[in-house]
Amino acid sequence: MALLVGGCSDEDYTTPPPQPTMATFVGSETCGNCHNEPETKAEGIYDMWKASGHPYKIVKIEREAPMGSFPAFSAYPNDPIDPTQGETWETITYTIGGYRWKMRWIDADGWIVTSGDAALEAQYNFETDADHAPGYTTYHTGDERGTKPYDCGSCHTTGWVANPDPEDLTHN
Repeated sequence: MALLVGGCSDEDYTTPPPQPTMATFVGSETCGNCHNEPETKAEGIYDMWKASGHPYKIVKIEREAPMGSFPAFSAYPNDPIDPTQGETWETITYTIGGYRWKMRWIDADGWIVTSGDAALEAQYNFETDADHAPGYTTYHTGDERGTKPYDCGSCHTTGWVANPDPEDLTHN
Protein backbone atom coordinates (compact mmCIF):
# COMPACT_ATOMS: atom_id res chain seq x y z
CA MET A 1 0.00 0.00 0.00
CA ALA A 2 2.93 2.37 0.48
CA LEU A 3 3.29 2.63 -3.29
CA LEU A 4 -0.32 3.70 -3.61
CA VAL A 5 0.01 6.90 -1.59
CA GLY A 6 0.98 8.96 -4.64
CA GLY A 7 -2.54 9.24 -6.00
CA CYS A 8 -5.09 7.42 -8.10
CA SER A 9 -5.11 7.07 -11.89
CA ASP A 10 -5.85 4.54 -14.56
CA GLU A 11 -2.19 4.16 -15.55
CA ASP A 12 -0.56 0.79 -16.17
CA TYR A 13 0.29 -0.78 -12.77
CA THR A 14 3.02 -3.07 -14.08
CA THR A 15 5.65 -0.63 -12.83
CA PRO A 16 5.44 1.30 -9.56
CA PRO A 17 4.36 4.93 -9.84
CA PRO A 18 6.95 7.59 -9.01
CA GLN A 19 7.23 8.26 -5.31
CA PRO A 20 6.03 11.66 -4.08
CA THR A 21 8.61 13.69 -2.23
CA MET A 22 6.29 14.73 0.62
CA ALA A 23 3.79 11.85 1.01
CA THR A 24 1.36 11.93 3.89
CA PHE A 25 -0.31 8.82 5.22
CA VAL A 26 -4.03 9.22 4.60
CA GLY A 27 -5.21 5.89 5.98
CA SER A 28 -5.91 2.52 4.43
CA GLU A 29 -9.61 3.14 3.89
CA THR A 30 -8.83 6.24 1.82
CA CYS A 31 -6.59 4.18 -0.47
CA GLY A 32 -9.38 1.61 -0.74
CA ASN A 33 -11.74 4.23 -2.17
CA CYS A 34 -9.89 4.01 -5.50
CA HIS A 35 -8.18 0.67 -5.26
CA ASN A 36 -11.37 -1.36 -5.16
CA GLU A 37 -13.22 0.28 -8.05
CA PRO A 38 -14.08 -1.74 -11.18
CA GLU A 39 -13.37 1.23 -13.44
CA THR A 40 -9.69 1.29 -12.41
CA LYS A 41 -7.01 -1.27 -13.13
CA ALA A 42 -6.71 -1.65 -9.36
CA GLU A 43 -10.03 -3.44 -8.92
CA GLY A 44 -10.02 -5.56 -5.76
CA ILE A 45 -6.51 -4.61 -4.62
CA TYR A 46 -7.76 -3.17 -1.33
CA ASP A 47 -9.83 -6.29 -0.57
CA MET A 48 -6.84 -8.52 -1.37
CA TRP A 49 -4.66 -6.41 0.92
CA LYS A 50 -7.22 -6.60 3.76
CA ALA A 51 -7.36 -10.40 3.41
CA SER A 52 -3.55 -10.73 3.26
CA GLY A 53 -2.88 -10.08 6.93
CA HIS A 54 -0.79 -6.96 6.25
CA PRO A 55 -3.25 -4.68 8.11
CA TYR A 56 -2.33 -6.69 11.22
CA LYS A 57 1.44 -6.87 10.61
CA ILE A 58 2.20 -4.80 13.68
CA VAL A 59 -0.26 -4.32 16.54
CA LYS A 60 0.19 -1.88 19.44
CA ILE A 61 -0.08 -3.54 22.84
CA GLU A 62 -1.55 -1.61 25.75
CA ARG A 63 -0.13 -3.67 28.64
CA GLU A 64 -2.61 -6.54 28.09
CA ALA A 65 -3.38 -9.28 25.57
CA PRO A 66 -4.60 -7.84 22.26
CA MET A 67 -8.14 -9.20 22.42
CA GLY A 68 -10.17 -8.21 19.37
CA SER A 69 -7.17 -6.81 17.45
CA PHE A 70 -7.22 -9.57 14.84
CA PRO A 71 -10.16 -10.62 12.62
CA ALA A 72 -12.17 -13.71 13.52
CA PHE A 73 -10.78 -15.62 10.52
CA SER A 74 -7.15 -15.19 11.61
CA ALA A 75 -5.03 -17.76 13.41
CA TYR A 76 -5.18 -15.53 16.50
CA PRO A 77 -8.74 -14.21 16.75
CA ASN A 78 -9.51 -14.13 20.46
CA ASP A 79 -7.26 -16.75 22.05
CA PRO A 80 -4.10 -14.92 23.16
CA ILE A 81 -0.76 -16.61 22.68
CA ASP A 82 1.33 -15.59 25.67
CA PRO A 83 4.47 -13.60 24.92
CA THR A 84 7.76 -15.40 24.57
CA GLN A 85 9.90 -16.48 27.53
CA GLY A 86 10.97 -13.68 29.83
CA GLU A 87 8.28 -11.26 28.63
CA THR A 88 4.75 -10.42 29.74
CA TRP A 89 1.99 -8.34 28.16
CA GLU A 90 3.21 -5.49 30.38
CA THR A 91 6.73 -5.63 28.88
CA ILE A 92 5.62 -5.93 25.25
CA THR A 93 4.85 -2.81 23.18
CA TYR A 94 3.91 -4.43 19.84
CA THR A 95 3.27 -7.80 18.26
CA ILE A 96 4.64 -8.57 14.81
CA GLY A 97 2.47 -10.91 12.78
CA GLY A 98 -0.06 -13.11 14.50
CA TYR A 99 -2.48 -13.23 11.62
CA ARG A 100 -1.87 -16.61 9.96
CA TRP A 101 1.74 -17.70 10.14
CA LYS A 102 3.86 -16.56 13.07
CA MET A 103 4.09 -14.03 15.89
CA ARG A 104 7.03 -12.14 17.34
CA TRP A 105 7.16 -9.46 19.99
CA ILE A 106 8.77 -6.03 20.45
CA ASP A 107 9.97 -5.29 23.97
CA ALA A 108 9.47 -2.15 26.06
CA ASP A 109 12.67 -0.64 24.66
CA GLY A 110 11.57 -1.06 21.03
CA TRP A 111 13.69 -4.09 20.09
CA ILE A 112 12.45 -7.34 18.51
CA VAL A 113 12.72 -10.09 21.13
CA THR A 114 15.31 -12.60 19.94
CA SER A 115 16.37 -15.97 21.26
CA GLY A 116 19.68 -14.64 22.52
CA ASP A 117 22.57 -16.81 23.59
CA ALA A 118 20.34 -19.09 25.65
CA ALA A 119 18.30 -20.09 22.57
CA LEU A 120 15.03 -19.05 24.20
CA GLU A 121 11.91 -19.64 22.16
CA ALA A 122 11.21 -16.15 20.85
CA GLN A 123 8.72 -16.80 18.02
CA TYR A 124 5.35 -18.54 17.95
CA ASN A 125 4.42 -20.45 14.79
CA PHE A 126 0.77 -21.10 14.06
CA GLU A 127 -0.41 -24.33 12.49
CA THR A 128 -0.41 -23.59 8.77
CA ASP A 129 -1.05 -27.15 7.57
CA ALA A 130 -0.79 -30.77 8.74
CA ASP A 131 3.02 -30.68 8.44
CA HIS A 132 3.50 -27.60 10.64
CA ALA A 133 2.40 -28.01 14.24
CA PRO A 134 1.85 -24.87 16.32
CA GLY A 135 4.37 -23.90 18.96
CA TYR A 136 7.23 -21.70 20.07
CA THR A 137 10.60 -21.81 18.31
CA THR A 138 13.87 -19.90 18.35
CA TYR A 139 14.36 -16.64 16.45
CA HIS A 140 17.78 -15.15 15.73
CA THR A 141 19.63 -17.45 18.12
CA GLY A 142 22.92 -15.83 19.00
CA ASP A 143 21.58 -12.28 18.65
CA GLU A 144 21.61 -10.89 22.17
CA ARG A 145 18.23 -9.63 23.31
CA GLY A 146 17.87 -5.89 22.97
CA THR A 147 19.99 -5.70 19.78
CA LYS A 148 17.58 -6.36 16.86
CA PRO A 149 15.72 -3.26 15.68
CA TYR A 150 12.37 -3.43 13.92
CA ASP A 151 13.58 -2.37 10.49
CA CYS A 152 10.91 -4.25 8.54
CA GLY A 153 8.51 -1.32 8.50
CA SER A 154 9.49 0.24 5.19
CA CYS A 155 8.19 -2.81 3.30
CA HIS A 156 5.59 -4.20 5.71
CA THR A 157 3.94 -1.13 7.24
CA THR A 158 1.96 1.59 5.46
CA GLY A 159 2.99 5.10 6.48
CA TRP A 160 6.28 3.94 8.04
CA VAL A 161 8.66 6.64 9.23
CA ALA A 162 12.13 5.33 9.97
CA ASN A 163 13.89 6.47 13.13
CA PRO A 164 17.16 8.08 11.99
CA ASP A 165 18.80 7.31 15.34
CA PRO A 166 18.13 3.73 16.54
CA GLU A 167 19.67 4.58 19.91
CA ASP A 168 17.00 7.27 20.48
CA LEU A 169 13.74 5.49 21.26
CA THR A 170 11.88 8.55 22.55
CA HIS A 171 9.50 8.47 19.57
CA ASN A 172 8.12 4.91 20.14
